[in-house]
Amino acid sequence: MQTTTAKLKFPVLHFLYAQNPNKYFEKVSYEKFSSDYNAEADEVLKGIMGLIVNNKALGGTGIIIEGSLLTPRIMDKIVRTTGAKHLSIIYKTKSQLKKNFKNRGLWTTVHSAQLNEEQAIWNLNEDFLAEAKKLKQKFVFAEAYGTLYARAIKAIKL
Repeated sequence: MQTTTAKLKFPVLHFLYAQNPNKYFEKVSYEKFSSDYNAEADEVLKGIMGLIVNNKALGGTGIIIEGSLLTPRIMDKIVRTTGAKHLSIIYKTKSQLKKNFKNRGLWTTVHSAQLNEEQAIWNLNEDFLAEAKKLKQKFVFAEAYGTLYARAIKAIKL
């Protein structure tokens, strides 16, 4: 959404990307990161709702498979409003998360900031898992990647 929105009109959508990741992750607490992350998710919700509502008007029901910005709390709002099916992808272990970081890279480049970023993302993942369980939402664990698609389709019963 950052590429299709103006920073001045949607500052929350651009906040995290405008930060120097090394300085940000060296100085902020997990609570601050979580707050910034959730504020961005709330903004993303507005755009997603527009897409789903438009799809529903065309006769679709909508299916969302997500493992990042659309938190279980946000997905609960979408599902209740639109009837879309939803599935979260969550990491089961910290080593799986680190493997993903190795494949896609971290935002940070300074070792101490990388450790803080990894811990912040892991804490967020743990919050997602607890939230999904509390809301009785469907989720699958990211590993094993080779079977993820099949497990996701089976979980949402397509």
